[in-house]
Amino acid sequence: MQRVRLLFRYFYDRQEYVRFDSDLGKFVAVTALGEASADYWNADEQLLQYMKASVDYFCRHNYERGIYEAAKREERTIGRR
Repeated sequence: MQRVRLLFRYFYDRQEYVRFDSDLGKFVAVTALGEASADYWNADEQLLQYMKASVDYFCRHNYERGIYEAAKREERTIGRR
């Protein structure tokens, strides 16, 4: 199984203020504005479990599908030559 990474990035007025990083398994404040949100969300165990599970649900599924589609495209390209 491939290692994949999920980043949920939150913006306000075109500036990122907090993000969830699946490698860290928690929300990280990018600016001072995001500190309160990151602390609040990190205290919610159910939310953290949901975010960690999102890596498997969204990323790995789409990554594996992308590899399959790329291999099919490569196979068609090679067959035309």
